[in-house]
Amino acid sequence: MFRKILVPLDGSKNAERALPWVRKYAAPFGTPVVLVRVLSKIYPLKGMPFGAQRKDAEGYLSGVRRLLSLDGIPAMIRLPDDSVAESIVAAAVEEHCSLILMTSRGASKVARWLIGGVTERVLRLSPVPVLVLRGRPSPDPNPKRILVPMDGSSRAKRVLPWAERLAFFHKSPLQLLYVQPKGIPRLGKPPPPRDEIIPTFARWCSQLRRRGVAATFRLTQGEPAREILADSGSTDLIAMTTHGYGGLKHWVLGSIAEKIIHGSQAPVFVFKKRSSAAKLPVPRKRRAEPS
Repeated sequence: MFRKILVPLDGSKNAERALPWVRKYAAPFGTPVVLVRVLSKIYPLKGMPFGAQRKDAEGYLSGVRRLLSLDGIPAMIRLPDDSVAESIVAAAVEEHCSLILMTSRGASKVARWLIGGVTERVLRLSPVPVLVLRGRPSPDPNPKRILVPMDGSSRAKRVLPWAERLAFFHKSPLQLLYVQPKGIPRLGKPPPPRDEIIPTFARWCSQLRRRGVAATFRLTQGEPAREILADSGSTDLIAMTTHGYGGLKHWVLGSIAEKIIHGSQAPVFVFKKRSSAAKLPVPRKRRAEPS
């Protein structure tokens, strides 16, 4: 399913809610996992600072690695000491990971792992898919449905191969969801009319069904983020891209995708084609411990 999975952890129970999903994806195939704790010098208002002693951080991740090994999951440790989001993405790129699996909130409700903070920055920078978990309690890693919001554009279609893989793995049906925005957009290319969307979505679903995926589609109208959230539940997995019609004008990170991640109790799998990750600085230090 995934070649290698990167999991950022800060020592909190909230961040550890990602571990059941790690086991779900990694245990069946013995997929390697990279455990990352960033030794940032930023101090939160509550809890231990990210700049905790390296020895403590290494001991904590070693304990997590031992637990994963009981499920046959090989893991390595990385303890970068640069800025948090940049360090997470740089580690994913350097380790050739194909997924970053993280929660949207960690040890402090104010200073770290906040939507609009670390999670959003990781999503903006990462050239590989990011699976974000937000709901409490931790969502069941056995989603009943894969919901795929799309705007009919070729850019939005790029998430379909990933959605198909997720549907096969979880043995879950796919539902494509098209939300026709009300009114005329002020900027960017207008979305296609409804009479063009229906045959396009019908064709995509037919192709998926021929490959063994139960796929349907639904069309609605309204404010995209609100309609997507209304259609999703805690037992779903949402798979979406961040750019569609109009590039940064329409399905844009910081708008629809961020609203969905912030408001959904379901996990959100985000994939985009382009990224500024190539501009990331190379971390000054690398401390890795092989499994």
